[in-house]
Amino acid sequence: MTPTVKILADLRFGRYGGGIGRVQQAMIDRCPPWAEVVDLHVRCRYGHPLSTARIAQSLRKARSKSPAVFWSCGFVPPLYSTVPVAVTVHDFTPLTQGYYGAARRTYYNGVLKPLYRRCEAVVCDSHYTRSELLKWSGLRPERVHVVSLGVDPSYSTNRTSTSMGYRYVFYAGNHRPHKNLARLIRAYRHSRLREENVHLVLTGHGEPDLGAIIGGLGLDEHVHFIGHVPESELPRVYRGAVAVAYVSLSEGFGLPILEAMASDTPVITSDLTSMPEVAGDAALIVDPFSIEAIAAALDRIVLDEALRDDLVRRGRERLGTFQWDESARTFWDLMRRLARQESYAPSGTSPGRNGPSGSSG
Repeated sequence: MTPTVKILADLRFGRYGGGIGRVQQAMIDRCPPWAEVVDLHVRCRYGHPLSTARIAQSLRKARSKSPAVFWSCGFVPPLYSTVPVAVTVHDFTPLTQGYYGAARRTYYNGVLKPLYRRCEAVVCDSHYTRSELLKWSGLRPERVHVVSLGVDPSYSTNRTSTSMGYRYVFYAGNHRPHKNLARLIRAYRHSRLREENVHLVLTGHGEPDLGAIIGGLGLDEHVHFIGHVPESELPRVYRGAVAVAYVSLSEGFGLPILEAMASDTPVITSDLTSMPEVAGDAALIVDPFSIEAIAAALDRIVLDEALRDDLVRRGRERLGTFQWDESARTFWDLMRRLARQESYAPSGTSPGRNGPSGSSG
């Protein structure tokens, strides 16, 4: 089938990998035959104040005679557009006091909020994020959609484990303040895991502040940063772990929860934001502000074999709720409906339909 709809996409997040890059690639991998994803090759650093304008310039150059939709998997809409706009908003951590600073919050409130209000569709990973977006933005509910995430089949089909030379609890993710790694490290020190020769392993490189905590607690030989782990290696690291600890303070979804479940590895996660929605009854849910609660959960999940087996079983069942194929069907159905809207411009709702780029392309 010849593609009949162009998805004019800002694909910059694919260069950086991580969770958003994986979401973007999962949707592209499942692109239906009626659509063609076209990279706009936006020339601008992500997060740059001029990013919205640069996207709009790239869109203007990519005029299409066939129906078209703009899509960004990474938060940022164009300053103006002659085609319907869909943007995926993964979380609201930048708006949380103390995590990213006043400049980022000002950008969200002063620039992104007005542009979101002019999008035809905003896609959220979870019902929690959708609820937060609606409260903050004033968007009409029918314009905000939930498309849940899934987990790559490479996790559930993998049967091999990475050997570290010791048993370990694993954390996968970046080291931003809301990831709560300082409390996780302190909780590890308060737990019984060192007595059991169970280490704590984290992706990335240890920043000076975390290094100071580790050194001050005498954990240099038990807490390890293993640097960047290629996507192809992650399933083996997950499966080799005794447990996964993901006790973040704020998440729009929490993809490592599913990746652990797909690897038959039990999970400890937080009782905040979207994480209980994703984990259901298939993880140990803790208060992430309580070092004592995290430490107790680490002891339980490592030392109680029956609990571990039960969580693994529940995790397998929980995965059925989050399937990429089903999520992609929902997403691409939305893109098809948006493409059919291209020929009309509801007054005051579309981003820049009367903007600098002129009539519909």
